[in-house]
Amino acid sequence: MVKLYMENMDMDIKDTIEKILFLMDRLRNELEAFYEMNDPKPFFDRLLTRKEAAGMIGRTLQSLDRMVREGKLHKVYVNGVPRLRKSELLRHLGYDFDPMGQKPRSELDNIILANGGNLRKG
Repeated sequence: MVKLYMENMDMDIKDTIEKILFLMDRLRNELEAFYEMNDPKPFFDRLLTRKEAAGMIGRTLQSLDRMVREGKLHKVYVNGVPRLRKSELLRHLGYDFDPMGQKPRSELDNIILANGGNLRKG
């Protein structure tokens, strides 16, 4: 829409607007990079789009939606838009988390969880 509007403008104004748009895009990228580096949430507790989530676990969007319907994964809605927690996807892939990072679950842990058990200590 901006480009359509800009077709009828003076060349100096066009150049100025293009520079402003370029700088705004650069600022957005810088802010995203700053946020990524200074985000207090652990890397595994981010919210992903359906497409990002499907790619992460190597499934199609339809397969991901089926897993949600079956209750294997859960959606979180942010402003009416569905998101999935990265931590839940990693757990689905067989990773569990301790305070110092992540470690794969043992086969015994997977059997305990599959039969309704709990891995929490204490």
